[in-house]
Amino acid sequence: MINSKNEKNNNIISFSKDIFANHKLAVIFSAILLVISGLLDAIGLSLIAPTVSLLINEAGSAGYESSIISNLKKVLDFFSIPYSLRYILGLIAIIMLLRSVFIFSQSMYISIIQYNYTTEIGKKYYNFLNSLTWRSFKKYRQSTSLNVFPESVRAGAAIRNYVNLISNLFTVIIYLIFLSIVSIKMTLISIVLSILIILIFQRIMSTASLLGKRHTLRAENLIQDISDSINLSKYLRTHGKTNFMKNKLFKSYDDLRKNNVKQGFNLSIFHASYEYAFIGFLMLGLIIAARYFELPSSTIALITIILYRLFQRIKTFQQSYQQFNKSAPGYYSINEKLNRDEIFINKWGNKIFRDLKECIQFKDASVYIDGRKILSKINYKFKKNKINAIVGKSGSGKTTLVDIITGLTELDEGVLKIDGTDITEFTKESYQNSIGYVDQNPFLFNDTIINNIRWGTKKKISNKNIFEISKQLKIHDLITSLPNGYESNVGDFGNSISGGERQRIVIARTLINNPKILILDEATSQLDSKSQKIVLTLLRKIKKNTTIIMVTHRKETLEVADNILEIN
Repeated sequence: MINSKNEKNNNIISFSKDIFANHKLAVIFSAILLVISGLLDAIGLSLIAPTVSLLINEAGSAGYESSIISNLKKVLDFFSIPYSLRYILGLIAIIMLLRSVFIFSQSMYISIIQYNYTTEIGKKYYNFLNSLTWRSFKKYRQSTSLNVFPESVRAGAAIRNYVNLISNLFTVIIYLIFLSIVSIKMTLISIVLSILIILIFQRIMSTASLLGKRHTLRAENLIQDISDSINLSKYLRTHGKTNFMKNKLFKSYDDLRKNNVKQGFNLSIFHASYEYAFIGFLMLGLIIAARYFELPSSTIALITIILYRLFQRIKTFQQSYQQFNKSAPGYYSINEKLNRDEIFINKWGNKIFRDLKECIQFKDASVYIDGRKILSKINYKFKKNKINAIVGKSGSGKTTLVDIITGLTELDEGVLKIDGTDITEFTKESYQNSIGYVDQNPFLFNDTIINNIRWGTKKKISNKNIFEISKQLKIHDLITSLPNGYESNVGDFGNSISGGERQRIVIARTLINNPKILILDEATSQLDSKSQKIVLTLLRKIKKNTTIIMVTHRKETLEVADNILEIN
């Protein structure tokens, strides 16, 4: 169902309030540039009557023409410029040139506003995502985030269309004022005709708004299906579900295509029918001017051009309105994503975390997820420079516990203290930069091995250091045996190498930063016994300077643990 007129008006009003609150000066300056171009155009049009008069040698002794010509002569006399066809044509050329300069300046300026806003939204949204709690972040559909860029482009277009809408409105008013100077009767007739044109095409404008909102939903569904088809490709292939996914994906493509075709159809109807309406109303206006008002030919010529410019500007106004309705849902969608009430923002303090001195301590720690208690009254100390193991049944909350230690999620009850200080009193960056985290799903970027190991390091890491940690993990010889050695590309998600090799590269990336706290969440689950033994030997070595916390179910891993926390 198409939105009501009142709802649309409210959208425009809310958009106006928001745009003037955040981009008032930019919008006003851009509108002024276009209005000035409209004034210059009106001045240029005022020279049509004397030009025609000079061409056909009309007397111009009475009526509106005489007033225009007499006033022009006064202006020209003041500047000592002869009243002749040559000078008037030259003046028209200068005015039109200035008008072109202002139009160009306005177009460039609004383009800068549009693309600056698009970039600004992208950065703002990324910062927004980073500020969310982990539980809030997980509620987000992947497609929602992936659709932010195209939606921000539409939001930027909405700002451009809005400025053009306002500017064209003022320009229409300027033409009507100028027409009233020439003929007040023709002005009244033009206003009536303009209202009729707007009312005729109102339905098309309403449909544009609805289709714009549907575009957002259709695009998000398509992006989600594309993401699923890539991320679940192994599952789909091994379970014979590729055709099912293909049909689902193709349906999303078709839904978006149908919506876009409807948008194109809606726009095509506007372009095709508007021309007929424009020509019809223009002819009607001229017939009235010539037959009933007994105006001189030069004045009729001027009215013809004014009406032509006026109705063309009304067309541009309605086009801007239509494009605004099409693109505005992108703006509203972006703002909705950035202002969701149910989202909780992580709150951190201003203390700088430098090193763990004694222990990480949970006191009466409890966590609820969707009303279900995941952790209940945990009291435990993870001691410094020890290998601390966490064990428990599947679903007992082991991963949730380490997520709390990393600062990824928060407690609902109780407190987590670092050397007696509540974790929330530290700055997020200083604390999390001291942590190394490896889970059972190793992730590598589509880049070289050496760049994957060096990825995310702030300080310069030498190749020598990388080679050394690789040797300790027994992967140096394997890497150097590859055709391009450390410059070998691992492919998407590291798919060109084995799972065990990926895991050890990820561990190398983590250890190269010398973390104060190392957390391993089933990090050795994909390693064979030999590789696991290598990693455990290295852990015994580095615990002199690192506090290690690991989630595990392997007996071999538990054998190296200094302390074990069992969660029921």
